[in-house]
Amino acid sequence: MKKILIIGFGYWGSRIFKTISKIYSQKYKIIVFDSLPSNKNQYYNKNVDYVNNYQDLNFSVIDYFVISTSISSHLFFIKKLAKYKKPIFVEKTLTNSYKNFLEVEKLKKKYSILIFTGYVYLYNKNIKSIKTNINKIKNKDFLQIRFERFNLGPIRKDTSVLNDLLSHDVAILFYFFPNLKLNFNFKCMKFTMNKNIDSVRVDFNFKNINFTLSASWLYPRKERKISIIHKKGLIFFSENEQILHINKFNKKFDYNKMLYNVDNFKKTEKNQFIKSNSLEDELKIFLKQNKKDFEENFKVSKKVEKILDRINNFKII
Repeated sequence: MKKILIIGFGYWGSRIFKTISKIYSQKYKIIVFDSLPSNKNQYYNKNVDYVNNYQDLNFSVIDYFVISTSISSHLFFIKKLAKYKKPIFVEKTLTNSYKNFLEVEKLKKKYSILIFTGYVYLYNKNIKSIKTNINKIKNKDFLQIRFERFNLGPIRKDTSVLNDLLSHDVAILFYFFPNLKLNFNFKCMKFTMNKNIDSVRVDFNFKNINFTLSASWLYPRKERKISIIHKKGLIFFSENEQILHINKFNKKFDYNKMLYNVDNFKKTEKNQFIKSNSLEDELKIFLKQNKKDFEENFKVSKKVEKILDRINNFKII
């Protein structure tokens, strides 16, 4: 039986534990390391092989590593684990700066290890469906693409809304448009409190497409939305409302000659939302150890970190 070590048993660490236990209970033995004593960890349950003393761990017998700690500690653990040359799953973002990401990239090459970042939405069936439809649309026909990711807190001290929320949509953006250049110019609005960015909006144009990405902890409800407007129709996705509408305009409609109007749509509208356990699908891909999947994930992760670094350092005059 292969062994998986989960480092960090907070909200995501416990979810990863439960997901692997559910789908692979007979195949993998899971060991959890967390610095908190079990009686003080709110996510602890008695079915966990739980260790809270770092010295008690034998890393050499582990087949997979999962890092689900605060972002500021990711590089520390990757440095410790790289020499064992086993696949490493790291909750997003991989590191807390592009500079640190480049350090990880050097370790990846030095030890020839597989590193996977937990951008769970890249494995969501609805996101994959949107990607399929995007591939059918010509670049010149896109008009506006908007990402919105909001909820009320939690306001966190260990990271910013860039890493916690915006990173998901930036990853999806590069998944939808892999040829999107990293040197695009953008406008940015940020709200910062206690040295962390709690709310952000980024606007930019690429090949005449207008992109807007918004993320905030300062919002009265949880929302995850993507809207794509093009000359032949629109795509609207709302995770919380469980909506995926892929609408086409009537053949008679000509965007260049007529105004957008609800009457221009085809009358039939079908909700194509697919119930998807993205974390389960993501972990299955990680455990398969397919090198191509890991490399594609790493490329997206690198682009995300570079753009987040630019946004973080953006000077508002």
